[in-house]
Amino acid sequence: TSIRVTGSIDVSSDASGRRGAGGSDGSCMVNNGEPQLSPGSMYAGGGAGGSFADRGGTGGAGEGMVGAMSPPKVTGPFLLRGGCKGGDGGQGQHLGSPAPGGNGGGAVYLASGGVLTVAGSVLANGAGGAAGFADVTTGGDFQGGGGGGTGGVILLEGHVTVQTGAVVMAAGGGGGGGSYTTAMGTAGGGPNPADPTRPASGGVAASGSQGNGGNGSVGTAGGDGFYGGDLGGGGGGGGGGPGIVRMPIDAVVNGTVVP
Repeated sequence: TSIRVTGSIDVSSDASGRRGAGGSDGSCMVNNGEPQLSPGSMYAGGGAGGSFADRGGTGGAGEGMVGAMSPPKVTGPFLLRGGCKGGDGGQGQHLGSPAPGGNGGGAVYLASGGVLTVAGSVLANGAGGAAGFADVTTGGDFQGGGGGGTGGVILLEGHVTVQTGAVVMAAGGGGGGGSYTTAMGTAGGGPNPADPTRPASGGVAASGSQGNGGNGSVGTAGGDGFYGGDLGGGGGGGGGGPGIVRMPIDAVVNGTVVP
């Protein structure tokens, strides 16, 4: 039996809150950003990017803090499982919820006893982390951005061909930007299958802050989030690490495979 993928098989997680099938596996370690210690000062740090096939980025430190280190990459026997969630951003003094880290990508297994041709796309990307929330009432909260989620797992088995223009991708999402007084940053971006070798962009910090999120990974480790800075914003979330793509060593690859 042969399989030909002409459209898109997509088990990615995204900023809408959708979690790809099996994404954010429960066995993953997650490191959240440090919370804000006092109103108007000691600003919160960004969450660490998720780690899977390689490490995510370190969360950007808040004022007077150490950034959240990303967990070790996942080792051990290979399993069909989803990727890992990014850490939540550090919580502010007044706001009830931290900026959530992005979900890890899901898992997909395609097996053929004959030819398996990918002419479209197979995707298991991680989501970007949310931006640090702002306290529009008092302006006293400085939240860190959420870390990006990792890519998931894509397993292709058979006589595999990835045709020219096709994309097989399991990349990490960008970290969210930190907030500053009453202004939010922007969320980390998700990987773009139309430009698969470009990392997902980290979120931009709120005006007056330096706490941008780190870029997501398309290969090795995710990018580090940035320090909230002397101007006092929350730290940026770290970028998510890469997922796993496995196919036979004799696969014919004319398209793009990430990582």
